[in-house]
Amino acid sequence: MADFDAIDALLAAAGRQTPLPPPDRRRLLREELHLSRAQLARALGVSPSTVGGWEAGRDPSGEVREKYAYFLDAARTKLDATATAAVTDAEPAGNRSAADAATAAEPAGNESTSDGSAADGSAAQSASADAPAQAEPAGVSPRQAQVAGTAPAFALQDADGLLAAPQPCVLCGQPARHQVEGFAQHLDPAECTPPLPPPSSPPSPAPAAVQPAQA
Repeated sequence: MADFDAIDALLAAAGRQTPLPPPDRRRLLREELHLSRAQLARALGVSPSTVGGWEAGRDPSGEVREKYAYFLDAARTKLDATATAAVTDAEPAGNRSAADAATAAEPAGNESTSDGSAADGSAAQSASADAPAQAEPAGVSPRQAQVAGTAPAFALQDADGLLAAPQPCVLCGQPARHQVEGFAQHLDPAECTPPLPPPSSPPSPAPAAVQPAQA
């Protein structure tokens, strides 16, 4: 009975040979790992020429076949993992490049917008600062500005340079026919006098006291 068990075990072992990749694939796996035939031969306990024969088409057998199949399978797994890691590392790099390009372009647009807003704000401030200067000429007193505000924007002049209609003098307020720098004004200081106040009426005499008649 024991003899039959040994035969059965021998038949089972003979029918379970580990599959190996094609010969050209065996050589390619070794070369992609930058291993020489001598290095692989020392690890398997064979000669470099034996490894060369396996890569040329001969198949090993027995225990050394199991070792050689294990090496080839581990080499394929390692190379596949390396290729997957390279693809994974390359894809985020491309995404980062696109994101960096978009980020670099966006602040440029924001800076342009900010510069434009700052320029508009500066122009608005300059216009606001210039507005009072244009509204009130330099050297004009508040009285002149008040009179000028009530006078028309311009007055026609005749051939002699006199105003067509008298305008209030900016100094005394009396009608003037001449114009200086756009404002009605007396040229003769004697004419530029404020109007005299109306004369005050003398006080009325108090009524005489009435004395009672004596009997």
